[in-house]
Amino acid sequence: AKRPAIAAYMKSPRRQPFNENGLFRHYPELDR
Repeated sequence: AKRPAIAAYMKSPRRQPFNENGLFRHYPELDR
């Protein structure tokens, strides 16, 4: 991906609370 750090974080179990907070709304490519 364009952001390997973000891609690695998406595989992390702590990505769930971040998605609930909507912090990833800034990354439309992750909204798939």
